[in-house]
Amino acid sequence: MARSVKLDVDSTKVVTSYCISADQRDYQMRLNIPRVKERLYPVESVSDEEIAVVCFGPSLKKTWSELKNFKTIITCSGAHKFLLERGITPTYHVDLDPRPHKVEMLGTPHKDTTYLIASCCNPNMLDKLEGFKVKLWHIYANETNQNLPLVYPRGEWILTGGCNVGLRCLVIARVLGFRRVHVFGMDCSFPKDSGHHADTHTNASKKSFETPYGGKMYYCEPVMLDYARTFFHEVEQLPDMTFKLHGEGLLQHMVANEFKPVKTKPHAVIAFSTPPTISDKALQEAKRLHLSPVYGIDGKKHKDVILKLSESLKTKSIMDYGCGKGTLGASLPFPIWEYDPAVPGKDGVPRPADICVCINVLEFVEEEMIENVLGDICRCTNRVSFLIISGKKDFWEPKLSEFFKIGAIFEQNTELHCVLEPKKHKPLI
Repeated sequence: MARSVKLDVDSTKVVTSYCISADQRDYQMRLNIPRVKERLYPVESVSDEEIAVVCFGPSLKKTWSELKNFKTIITCSGAHKFLLERGITPTYHVDLDPRPHKVEMLGTPHKDTTYLIASCCNPNMLDKLEGFKVKLWHIYANETNQNLPLVYPRGEWILTGGCNVGLRCLVIARVLGFRRVHVFGMDCSFPKDSGHHADTHTNASKKSFETPYGGKMYYCEPVMLDYARTFFHEVEQLPDMTFKLHGEGLLQHMVANEFKPVKTKPHAVIAFSTPPTISDKALQEAKRLHLSPVYGIDGKKHKDVILKLSESLKTKSIMDYGCGKGTLGASLPFPIWEYDPAVPGKDGVPRPADICVCINVLEFVEEEMIENVLGDICRCTNRVSFLIISGKKDFWEPKLSEFFKIGAIFEQNTELHCVLEPKKHKPLI
């Protein structure tokens, strides 16, 4: 193994990038999502049972027998195969790497292990796990609030976390309800003259760097140094958890020396979902209503108002949210975007536009979905929303004000004509 320029734990700058293109990641997600029925969901109860998170660092060779004392074990990378070969069955195995070599590293699946597979993984991973217990989850990759529903299915959970699978396992342990975590094999370094990991690695790097720390010399790749630094940030996001690192390595030494003070946050977002906007029951009823030729045709009545709004804002970027039969779009002299969950071909995720129009839709939204729908209309509005709602002002105004700055609400007979500006919501994390 070649040794080269030294890395400085405090000052070396490390630049990392995702290992596949965004297009390839999205392609793999689209293939994987419909293949797996089960999903990973956060549990409500919290357990004080100790759980082991097992990575594939070299120290696992010396510490693996301690895992016989744990009832619940999460493995990642090659630790799954390593433990099974020694008679220890992981409770869970986590994979998130989208590259195909990870499939080979998994080894032979076990019937008693639940596989928590990120939706971005290579589809060959699901081929190998066919017939075994698999739950899918999604990796948050810093998408904006506007783009989240364009990437992830509604109602499914997206997990935050660190830049490698071991750090994500810490978040998954908390999502599963555990807060007392023992960490094995998360070394972020190699011992002198050692191979890459606790066992053979199918994608091992051929170069490591001398990395002095605290009077000892470690050997690691720049990305491993980045993982070690990131550990402290991730722990800050998990304020009600405790961690004990087993084995010897650069990270263990940094933790023992308090590389940097850990300031846990009183509250941090580690998982969130893209809210659903309609239930299956309501969707089927809406599809039934759309069979009528006179249902969902009110849009064209308001074309003059929409044209004036378009002219005043000097934009033709318009989304008709709940477009029905599409009569508004058909009556305008330029094309617009249309969305309706009950209309085939227009039931995809609505995209943001300068003007978001929603005509005689909100009064039909299920009560428990109103906030989700208003939030989605806000997401779809770059500049102005124009809503027409049948209902009372004292009911709708407080709900609208949660998501919008109210420009004007005009009462016309039983309808409210609302001109609104979206509030700028803070990023999720």
